[in-house]
Amino acid sequence: MLFNVAQLLVGPVGATRHYELNQKGTDLDPELDAIQPVTGTVDLLRTAAGVLAHVVLHTRVRLPCARCLQDSIVDVDTEFDEEFLPLVNPRTGELTQIAPDSDAFFIDEQNLLDVGEAARQYIFLALPMQPLCRPDCAGLCIQCGQDLNEGPCQCLPEPVDDRWMALAQLLTDQ
Repeated sequence: MLFNVAQLLVGPVGATRHYELNQKGTDLDPELDAIQPVTGTVDLLRTAAGVLAHVVLHTRVRLPCARCLQDSIVDVDTEFDEEFLPLVNPRTGELTQIAPDSDAFFIDEQNLLDVGEAARQYIFLALPMQPLCRPDCAGLCIQCGQDLNEGPCQCLPEPVDDRWMALAQLLTDQ
């Protein structure tokens, strides 16, 4: 996801460029199990300090279900804006002064803007914390580990702690 922004950097503030994306998900991160390419758009806007990137992405990834550990397919959509700052002044070729503790994204010395790292971070942020293979997933038995989506297991019910018997009695009285 590299874009040469040399002409954009020497252009006037407010100049824009538009690009379409279609890239393999494993190019962003080998751990991202994307089952379709990462697609979307990148709009670049020249600012006084650098280039503002407005990125819209979509992909589908395979994740383990949080309940039964079977594969679940999740649509991932994300949209973000990030400003990229040039490491080199495009007119003079001199290094720019950037704070060493800056968390900004940068445009390298060859005027290449790489949206890949920002896209990777935002895609991982857009992943669900507990993906499910289906909304009614029953999960695994906590005693034997059988997948309860395939049917009930043969485990005996856990004995009720005597200290909770008074509360259990309230449930049966209704």
